[in-house]
Amino acid sequence: MAGGTYKHNGVEVQYIQHATVKIKGNGIVIYIDPWAEVLRGDEEKADIIVSTHDHFDHYDVNGINMLTKEDTIIIVPAGVSTKKLKGKEIKEVNVGDSLEIKGAKFEFVPAYNIGKPFHKRGFVRAVVVTISGVGIYHASDTDAIPEMKELKGKVDIALLPIGGTYTMDIPGAVEAVKMIEPKVAIPIHYNYIPKTEANPEEFKKRVESETSTKVVIL
Repeated sequence: MAGGTYKHNGVEVQYIQHATVKIKGNGIVIYIDPWAEVLRGDEEKADIIVSTHDHFDHYDVNGINMLTKEDTIIIVPAGVSTKKLKGKEIKEVNVGDSLEIKGAKFEFVPAYNIGKPFHKRGFVRAVVVTISGVGIYHASDTDAIPEMKELKGKVDIALLPIGGTYTMDIPGAVEAVKMIEPKVAIPIHYNYIPKTEANPEEFKKRVESETSTKVVIL
C-alpha cells in the first residue's frame, strides 16, 4: 500500500503513489513529480518541487500548484510551458545540471528507455537529491541503463520503477540495484496506471537474495 514513510538518518521519504514522492529533512519539504490525481489536497506545502519530465503523470500543473506556497521554488525540464505555474521562482534544467537550493543539492542524471518509444535520451531528468548527507535517487521513467553505474557511492535510497511497459520491470530494477548499490531500494511506479502491474514482494525477494540492499515497500 502506497503512502508510507521511511526514515533514514533524520530524512523522511514518503511514497505517495505512482511516481509522486515527498522528501523532508533539514527543515525543508521537497516533492518530486506531484500528480493531482494521487494527492489528497491537504498535504504539507512544498519548499521545492521537482518535475522530471513532460508527461501528464510527472509534470502536472494542477498537482504542482496544489503544493505551492509563496516562496516555493519549482524545478522543471527545460522547454516546458510554465505559464500556469504559481511558483515564485522557476528553474529549468537539463540532464547534467546541478543546483543547490535551501541546503539541498539536486543532480540531474540520465534516464531513458532501451527498445521502447516512450522516453528518449534527454527527455527525462532523473534526480539525485542530497539532503543532510543522505543521497536519494528518484529514477523517474527509465530502463536499467549503463549510466546508473556512475551513481554507485552517491545513493543511500533508490526510488526505482518496477511496473514495466513504460519503465524497467522487476528484473531490470534488480539490475539497477546491482549497478547503484544503494543501502535501501523503494519500488515505485507500479499497480496504478494500466500496464504497470507488478508484485513488490517479488522485487524485495530478488534484491535481498542477490544483493546487500534492503528493500522497503511503502
